[in-house]
Amino acid sequence: MFLGAIAFSSTYFPCAAKSRLAILLRQVRRNKATIRPHKVVQDVEDIIEPSMTQFGSKRRRFFERNRTLRLKQQPQVATATWLKTVIAQGTDFEILDSKVYFREEDLNWSLLRQCDKTRQFNPIGMAVYYDICVQQGNYNLVKKAAAWKFGDLKGEWKPLEHRVAFWKGVDIFVTRTSEE
Repeated sequence: MFLGAIAFSSTYFPCAAKSRLAILLRQVRRNKATIRPHKVVQDVEDIIEPSMTQFGSKRRRFFERNRTLRLKQQPQVATATWLKTVIAQGTDFEILDSKVYFREEDLNWSLLRQCDKTRQFNPIGMAVYYDICVQQGNYNLVKKAAAWKFGDLKGEWKPLEHRVAFWKGVDIFVTRTSEE
C-alpha cells in the first residue's frame, strides 16, 4: 500500500520503472514480503526482505533433532539429587519436555513415599505423586509432591510407563561417561 503510493503518485515515471514497480507490488502482495519504507529505494531487490523467522525455526528444529540423536548415541548417566542426596541414578532414562524420566529400578525408594495427590493428564493418563524425605542431621526434611509416576500407558506414551520424573527444586544432571 505504501509502495503503491510512492510508485504512482509522481506524474513523470519512465515506462520501464513503472512496470518494474507494478511487478514488485504483485510480488509483495503474493508473497507477503516485508517492505522497509525508511530506506531509500535504489533497486527492486532493496525493497523485498525475506522473513528469516521461518528459516530460523527450521534450522533450530534440525539442530535440536540432531543434538538429541547425538546425545542418545553417547553413553550417559542421569542423576537426580535434592540437598546433596542422590535420589535416582541410571543410564537408561527418557527425556520428554525437558523432564528426565528414570526407571523404577534406578530409584532409591527408601527416600520416597507416596502422597495423596494424584492428577489426570488427558492424553497420557493418571499421575501418582511422591514426597521426597531426606534426613539431614537431626531433621527430617520433606519435599511435597516432588516426583510423579504414570500408571498403565498406551500408544505413544508407552516409553514413560514405570518411570519416575522429578520437579520442584530437584536437581537433575546428565553427564557423559567415558568408554573404556
